[in-house]
Amino acid sequence: MKYFLRSLLFLAALATATVGRAQVPTWPKTTPADITAAGINVQLTGADYGNGTFVLAVYFGGSNAVPAITPAVYTSPDGTAWTRRTLPVTGARVGPPRFLNGKFYLGMDLATNANGVPTGANGAILSSADGITWSTTTLSTPLYGPGDFAFGNGVYVGVVTPSSGQANQIVTSSDGATWTPRAILNGAHSRINSN
Repeated sequence: MKYFLRSLLFLAALATATVGRAQVPTWPKTTPADITAAGINVQLTGADYGNGTFVLAVYFGGSNAVPAITPAVYTSPDGTAWTRRTLPVTGARVGPPRFLNGKFYLGMDLATNANGVPTGANGAILSSADGITWSTTTLSTPLYGPGDFAFGNGVYVGVVTPSSGQANQIVTSSDGATWTPRAILNGAHSRINSN
């Protein structure tokens, strides 16, 4: 009888372990060829999903070896096969995309030289419903970011850092197209400043 009960307990434990293992997902690795070819001179900043599409943000260059920065996005219906898309503005780092209220939003830093010194072009916010066609709003002041977005109560909010790096700011919008910079906190740094 003890042997029979031990056998039942063993079989129950084995069945539980087998079911538990079956529920662990498998994560295959896929990398677009031009990202692989760029090696260390590429930075993936983030991804999001919406309207049946994954959007991955990336920028190439930004080092002393490859000073020219080329931002891009990749789209995928399944997270496996990726297609590179051209953005309407270039020359600066991009933050992670965020899908809010039916559109993707993507922040682009102000343009800098190889040493990180601003070259005069302000940052921008890009938006797209499908990840393929992007609209651009150039910000009214030179800002790094936005690298994080939120939407609620009819207002879009993006976190930014001014070119001096000596304050945290946000930009707000009621329509996702026109953005207004607003000061929040002096003498502090945003976490997005290190994209």
